Order: sequence, then structure tokens, then C-alpha cells
Amino acid sequence: GDSFTGGGAGGGGHAAPDQIFDGGSGGSGIIIIKYKAENRASRHLFSSSTSFTVPKGYDTAEFLVVGGGAGGGHNGGGGGAGGFHAGSGHSVTPEASLTITVGAGGVGGIGTNPALTVAGGNGGNSQFSTIVGIGGGGGAGSGPGLDTASAKAGGSGGGGGQASPHDRGTSIQGDQGSAHLGNDGGTGGPNSGTTGAGGGGGAGEEGADRATSGPLSGGKGGNGLSSTITGSTEIFAGGGSGGSNNTGGAATYPAGTGGGGA
Repeated sequence: GDSFTGGGAGGGGHAAPDQIFDGGSGGSGIIIIKYKAENRASRHLFSSSTSFTVPKGYDTAEFLVVGGGAGGGHNGGGGGAGGFHAGSGHSVTPEASLTITVGAGGVGGIGTNPALTVAGGNGGNSQFSTIVGIGGGGGAGSGPGLDTASAKAGGSGGGGGQASPHDRGTSIQGDQGSAHLGNDGGTGGPNSGTTGAGGGGGAGEEGADRATSGPLSGGKGGNGLSSTITGSTEIFAGGGSGGSNNTGGAATYPAGTGGGGA
């Protein structure tokens, strides 16, 4: 996944004659805070965890908080995007010290023994004040033998796998003062080697289900959402694409806008 966007990563595919690939790693989250007092603006971008002192004279803030994107599954589903929170008028205390937590991207699923972890890892939570961007849910995976793992819930859910379990991961909404924006992943399966996997959910839409006819492509990752808090329009929190079954020359679908993954 793209760094500092909260984008989910792509799931690993399946290609002839028997090549099965690991999932990509999710993009790290981001926090951006913008203050305004007496017609003076002050903007701060955080790409790693730190502490921060609110400037004197500032008592409200505009914010963007995005959790870390999830990893894609081995031979499996796309990673879900980190939860997206944006708002303004959030109360802060001048000269107070705040802990800023930026969620890391989740690791991709791997199919190599003995450290076999076929599902993608969840992204880490990001937090500013009381606002929490929940990390994305990892994509489902399948590995050597009968090793399988389900898609995970998160800020946006991970995509279902090429093999059972192919159910989608769900979006965790949470209970906070600003609206959480995230969506479920797409459905994958039901058979490894003959079907693609589901795309990871994005902040703007659900991950797409795997193709049911024609080329056995994985589902597209759900698109992210735009924000102008940086001074220009940028897109955050897109889902990763599901792994395709390329044994029959299947096409591939891209990650969602604002996402990433290979």
C-alpha cells in the first residue's frame, strides 16, 4: 500500500504452472491537523508517532486521521484501508501536550513454512485526541496444504480468499464524535485455482467481489476519499486489489484509488 495514505495492499495471486504469491504490505496511516486563530492558519502533518504541544491561542482544530492499511493475503484477498476520519471544530486545549499515534501498515500474508501466516495483518490504529482511525482488516489467505485464514475486520474489511474461507471482512464503525468512513471487503472464492479473491474495502466504497465469469480476476479494491486539508486535493484510504487466478490468462484489477499493493 502507498505510504502515509492508509491504503490497503494487494492480495497474492496464482499463476501457472503452480506459482502462488505472497500479499503486499499495507500503507502506513497519517494524521494532519490544521488550526486557525485570529486569521492565522497552522498545519501539521504527522507520518510517525510523537507528542505534540497545541500552540498558544488555538482552541479548535480541523483534522484528518487515517489508520494504517492492512496487508493482502497470500494467494488471497486485498487488504482493507485504514479507517478515515475528517472533521473541523474539534476542541483542543491551548498549550496542552497531546500524544499522536500513527498506525503502521499491516504485513502481507506469507506461505513459507515454518512461519506460515497466510492472512494479511491488520493495520495499526491512528489516534489524535479522542479521534481514532481503526487499522484496516487483513485479506484472507490460503497456503500449502490446507492452511487457510479468514478475512479480518478493521477500519475497512479485508477481501475474501480464493479458497474457502471466502467470506468478506467487515468494517468496524466504532463509537466516536466524528463519522467513521470505511466499508466491507469483497467476497472471494469459492475454489483456489479456479476463482479470484475479493478486493479490500476502501473509505469510499466496498471492495469488489471476485469475477464470476470470464477471466478469473480478483476484485478491485474499494476507492478512497479525497481531502483538501493539505492545501490540495489528495485521496486517502483506498483498498487493495484481490489476488487473481492467472492460470488461465486472467486479467488483473487495480487497487482502489488512494490504495496500493502489488
